[in-house]
Amino acid sequence: MTWPYGVLQQAGPAQFECLIHFTGRPSGRPATEFAPQAITDLTAQQKVGSILWDGVVWGFPPFGADIHHPMVCLSESPPEHLLWLLDERHRQPWGLLMWRQKVYDLEAFPPLWNTVGKVYLDPETRTLKQL
Repeated sequence: MTWPYGVLQQAGPAQFECLIHFTGRPSGRPATEFAPQAITDLTAQQKVGSILWDGVVWGFPPFGADIHHPMVCLSESPPEHLLWLLDERHRQPWGLLMWRQKVYDLEAFPPLWNTVGKVYLDPETRTLKQL
């Protein structure tokens, strides 16, 4: 499957060609209440191992979202900002780096909240349609 609009443009100065999925919470921040305890009990390092072993990144509703809106959070932070997140915001240094184009090719598009079932982006009409 290919991103319906072809190759993405090169990342700008506030973006990175890799997307980062952090597996740990910033120091002192609780886990989302919707994630199962079997996941929240894991360390950030153990979560990376679990993701690599299972081949799955699970999505959960983030803070303040309705339980019906699970998502996987990915950061486009360029390397300089990534260092700031680690040093100043105390992000745990565990996560996965994925090429931005590959993520889009797998149809992992920017946040699309879905309350009615599975949807896809129709490349011809550029609208969301239900499967």
